[in-house]
Amino acid sequence: MSPINDETFEKVERIIQAWEHHAPEASFSGLTLQQFKDATKPSRDVRTNLAESALRTAGLKAERSVVDRNSRVFAERIIGSVRGDAAYGPDSPMWGAMGFVRASERSTGLTRKGIRRQTDEKSETQA
Repeated sequence: MSPINDETFEKVERIIQAWEHHAPEASFSGLTLQQFKDATKPSRDVRTNLAESALRTAGLKAERSVVDRNSRVFAERIIGSVRGDAAYGPDSPMWGAMGFVRASERSTGLTRKGIRRQTDEKSETQA
């Protein structure tokens, strides 16, 4: 919530408290205390709904964490099963479709560092 909205609501709450304490029977700007409360009730209702939504969101995030942990266990079981299945395995199209790099597409792991080659060339020219 923006600071302006918070300040506005705090101001409304202070007005209500002061009005209730000092002049509950008086009317200002053609409004009674009850009419002012009724006119500003949507602000309180929205804030109540936001607070309840925040609690619900926090609860749903905690629940998501629990169910995702359970889903991860099942996913790992399927991954292991597909990897070990003779008909599919780590080189099958299914393995690739599951988001893994197929064994036939995997590179050897050999790297040639370009930076080292440049450094060697400089030292040869200096010698």
